[in-house]
Amino acid sequence: MIRAKFGKSDRARALVLTVKGHANYDEKGKDIVCAAASILALTAAQDTEDAYAAGKLAGKPEIKLKDGATRIVAQAGTDEAYAELLHSFFVIEKGFLCLQRASPAHVKVAAFGVKAVRS
Repeated sequence: MIRAKFGKSDRARALVLTVKGHANYDEKGKDIVCAAASILALTAAQDTEDAYAAGKLAGKPEIKLKDGATRIVAQAGTDEAYAELLHSFFVIEKGFLCLQRASPAHVKVAAFGVKAVRS
């Protein structure tokens, strides 16, 4: 099962996304649920890199992309940059929630401000 968790700290203007596990919907290379989760994680990573390159982050973000384990931590440098980054993470979160709705046996999401769903 893929577990995606979103977190934020308004005070520190920091956002965190962790994605762990495998969907096991189909065999490796044919797993469309895994492919969808992967592109969402990669999009979040790229948007975070773009924000860093544009000087919108308070420091270098933590971006770890591994097979079955992704972690992205970014701290915005200003309130405006935080709002932009938060919007981006909300869009990624919406994608994961759509994926969970389409394949609840393979994806669980802990959205911003919501406790993780246990199965």
